[in-house]
Amino acid sequence: MRPIEPEIQISEALSPISVATRCKNLMAEYQGIYIDHVPVRLSDPPIPIRGHDVIHQTLVYGAGAIDGVIHFLKIAQPWFAANIVRAYFELVLRIMWCRTRTNGWQELIGWWAEETIKAADRSVADLGKDPLTKTARELLSGQTNYAPRTKPSLDAMLREIAGSQSSMAARAHIKGTYAELFKGSLHQAAHANIAFLALQWSDGDELAIGRALVRACWWLINSSHSYIGWDESQAIQFMNSHFSV
Repeated sequence: MRPIEPEIQISEALSPISVATRCKNLMAEYQGIYIDHVPVRLSDPPIPIRGHDVIHQTLVYGAGAIDGVIHFLKIAQPWFAANIVRAYFELVLRIMWCRTRTNGWQELIGWWAEETIKAADRSVADLGKDPLTKTARELLSGQTNYAPRTKPSLDAMLREIAGSQSSMAARAHIKGTYAELFKGSLHQAAHANIAFLALQWSDGDELAIGRALVRACWWLINSSHSYIGWDESQAIQFMNSHFSV
């Protein structure tokens, strides 16, 4: 799976709010197309148990994340927008990582199931209350066997994804994502670094929000367009249609 972003051109004249608005329109249209090809199940289980469940829920989560980014940019509170977009970007990165692995969807769902049970067990131990229903706990427990034994960091995921690329440019592009987008202003905002947040945000900080949001949307499409019968050129054409000036 190759990254699509280097082939997409975005005008530098677009403001972060304009970029976020175009992402909103892009993903709303893509969600409609995806659901037409792969309908949402009418009786979904309490958690995702297959890749399409994850994609459907990520599309919904992404729509809310983009709305949040637009809201906080409009009221001049970019640190909250950065916090939101980083969580969305991390979710999409995990999906892109799982798509490079043989049993990636099972591993990803198993990983989330394992973390959910650990959190619930802590609640039982400390508070005497289980936040999970019996049905949900049984379903989650059935997925934990698929969780990867070694849980890679975000940086390690990026390196693994980069290693599967066919060109040096693609590998460098993906490897650079961590320093560029995960460890800069987005990281500081997500961890409420008050010393950093007290500084005056530069235009580059807000542009990083836009770049991370665009990359998250493109990588989600890149990780799922094959399920609706698109090849890479169709995906690129679709995405370019939303970012041409």
